[in-house]
Amino acid sequence: MSGIKFVGCGYLSSAICMDKYLTKLVAEDIGVPCAKSVVAYKGELASRETLREKISKIGYPVFIKPCRSGSSVGISKVNHASELDTALEKAFYCSDRVIAEEAVDGKEVEAAVMCDGGRIRVSTLGEIGYFGEFYDYDTKYKDKTVSYIIPAKTEKQSERAIRNYCQKLFYSLECKGFCRMDFFVKKDGGVLFNEVNSIPGFTDISMFPKLFINDGYSFSLLIDALITNEINGGSTPHIMMTW
Repeated sequence: MSGIKFVGCGYLSSAICMDKYLTKLVAEDIGVPCAKSVVAYKGELASRETLREKISKIGYPVFIKPCRSGSSVGISKVNHASELDTALEKAFYCSDRVIAEEAVDGKEVEAAVMCDGGRIRVSTLGEIGYFGEFYDYDTKYKDKTVSYIIPAKTEKQSERAIRNYCQKLFYSLECKGFCRMDFFVKKDGGVLFNEVNSIPGFTDISMFPKLFINDGYSFSLLIDALITNEINGGSTPHIMMTW
């Protein structure tokens, strides 16, 4: 909007991807499966009551998440109904809309996605290993016991599904340049979409560069590919993808 050249997703794509509820709406509309969830709005008692009723049908445990937040800030795992109010207040501090999502029994798998030469390229998949209730802020940035398993230990069928979903989501969410997509792989091999990070990190613990470096890119070559693609106007493929 300021006329400054940059690499990566634009404001529309980033705004949608930053909102977990809107992202799920797009994903489900194009046939990408997501975990069961329900939304509540700050200040609306009726929506809170509806949330309680629907959670009772989903079943505990559930995750309470701010719809618009990152790095797992404001997220709580709720094991019993008695813990719900505290979790809601924590989440509503970060966002005026909160999503309650079923706890998925499985592993967290991530894919790095970028445009290179006018094609959507999906990296080798990576798996996050950690101790604790869930992959929260402290686990992500402070805990030294987190492990990154590359390639992820997933069945071929699950890997194919994730790659297919990455292509569909990248195109439908109007992503460009690069992003990271996160999924849950259940014990039966089923795949559920979690979220998109439209501006993924490039630190020494970030999965986006780790995954493409595993695929043969050096760090500098990866930066070159992203910039060259942007200069050549190939940020978003102008062809209808076939899923």
